[in-house]
Amino acid sequence: LENAGAVENFPSVADGLWRLIYSSALSAGSGSGGGASSQSLPFLQTPDSGSFSSFGPGSQIGQVYARISSRKQKLENIVEVLLRQPLPFLPQLGKVSLNLGHRMEIVDGNTRRTKITLDQVTARNQGGPARQLRLPPLKIPVLEILSSQGAGIFDTTFCDDQLRITRGDRGEIRIFTKA
Repeated sequence: LENAGAVENFPSVADGLWRLIYSSALSAGSGSGGGASSQSLPFLQTPDSGSFSSFGPGSQIGQVYARISSRKQKLENIVEVLLRQPLPFLPQLGKVSLNLGHRMEIVDGNTRRTKITLDQVTARNQGGPARQLRLPPLKIPVLEILSSQGAGIFDTTFCDDQLRITRGDRGEIRIFTKA
């Protein structure tokens, strides 16, 4: 598919909500931290099992989505995290949605190279016992140093109205379907 040719109507063809169905960076057995490096932010580092130990033992990543608006030059990664009980005698904490907002810049239209820079993080409680507290979304400010560390570049190697394939600057491949 990647060799099929040019992506028609880029970047607007990429607009919308996309569900991640494969990532070489998050696949089990992909090396140190499932593709995360020692330079990654602590909450992005994972052991090969694909669980997020920094959220507590047994916490796991759920669905991952990307919402793209080429008109607004925004890309939002939406990561569902299932928080497990920190201690055996405490209840399961529930599900949290982390929305990682990025500024999006098309660096090269011919190669469909896109640069994203982290500019906002929002945590939303999605379920479990903690949902009964009815806490509003928590907006976490992003310091400039974190913003530059959260920047990434990827090429869109295939994109039509149902499927999108990207290759990142760290060698990762991601495959998305339209949600």
